[in-house]
Amino acid sequence: MGAETTEPVASSPLKAPARFAELLELEDTALMDAPAYFELLRKAGPVAWVDELRSFAVTGYEEAVEVLMDTDRFSSQLGDPKGPLINSKLADAHSRLAARSPEFHDLVAALEPDWRHPPCLLTADPPLHTRQRQVVNRLFTPRRVAGMEPRIRELADELASSFADRGRAELVEEFAVPLPVTVIAEQLGVGTDRLPDFKRWSDHLVAPIGNDRLTEDDILEITRSSVEFTRFFRALLEERRRNPRDDFVTLLNGTEDPEEDVTEASRLSYIAQLLAAGNETSTKMIADGAARLARDHALADSLRASPALIPAFVEEVLRLSAPVQGLYRTARYDTEVADVPIPAGSQVVVWYTGANRDPDAFPAPSEVDLDRENIRKHIAFGKGKHHCVGAPLARAEGVIAFEVLLERLPNWTIAGDLGGEAFERSYLLRGHRRLWLRW
Repeated sequence: MGAETTEPVASSPLKAPARFAELLELEDTALMDAPAYFELLRKAGPVAWVDELRSFAVTGYEEAVEVLMDTDRFSSQLGDPKGPLINSKLADAHSRLAARSPEFHDLVAALEPDWRHPPCLLTADPPLHTRQRQVVNRLFTPRRVAGMEPRIRELADELASSFADRGRAELVEEFAVPLPVTVIAEQLGVGTDRLPDFKRWSDHLVAPIGNDRLTEDDILEITRSSVEFTRFFRALLEERRRNPRDDFVTLLNGTEDPEEDVTEASRLSYIAQLLAAGNETSTKMIADGAARLARDHALADSLRASPALIPAFVEEVLRLSAPVQGLYRTARYDTEVADVPIPAGSQVVVWYTGANRDPDAFPAPSEVDLDRENIRKHIAFGKGKHHCVGAPLARAEGVIAFEVLLERLPNWTIAGDLGGEAFERSYLLRGHRRLWLRW
């Protein structure tokens, strides 16, 4: 949730409906049906005030694009530069833990030098962001992503082979997680023996995002994980200085910027964001698409009959359930969106899931329509300067994943007796933490 923000003037009629708080409170039924809550919010108006978040919610498509494209009016920098603890409840728990736990104090001291660096990528504004994008763009060129595709398919086939004859699988753990996490680990130059650590670090990096229900013990464990991550990649950066390879860590070592000091801390921040974004979002997309096909066998049959439609299916999965449901911006000065005054310093949340279901932009927005003329106009990957640099890789992973699953498995259903489905506890990141399927 956001930092303290001036509440809009009392005359503003645009207020989030009270029921929207159910999602922010991470109630299980709300997490299961999160898109319906964003639909409820969008109907309140394209821009509405959310008391619980102390922020403006943007759910209209045109308005969302306006905010995302205008980096002069809306900054990506917000919150505490030490990390994603921009929520006052989490910050309070952080302070209490610091006061009572010598271990936590020592862990924070170990991290402190690496947390004092300028904003990076997701939280940076031009011109700094522009220079940083030039670095990561080299990892996701069309040629490089195309070169990854045979390896992605090989991994997908290996994973599917491990459960295809069994007749059931918990798809998140057995397929949707290991496929993208292995791909991004290999790009970073991490050995497969460290994949469990890699995934744990990634989970802990995103755990506070959209979740203010973390306990002090949770925060302690997350901080332990952060120290492990930092020590591992510090050592890997040093090793790659001595023995360069064709991986992103080596590429980072060669990065220099005449306008700023590219420190080890900033390099670690690059890695942290690629680690999390490079697997969390693809995992969520694959699981959501599989759940949709479990409920719509006619759609699954049509994709098997015409595999050329699978890329369109991936776009509709992204539109309907954006893995990142929204991101914050901060108003640089007094402005307005959709005639709603937004004071300087206010936090604005652009809700991708709401905007992607705006019927003015996408007719019949709740339906999977593989023939949409504007099928790639969704904003699941953001828009403008902050458009996700890894979008080509995510799309490739999604297409290959569904090609392999549809080829290797007959129509599947959700196996409620085995555990069914459950969702991550976050109002900003939407995704399954469990999805049992049977065929």
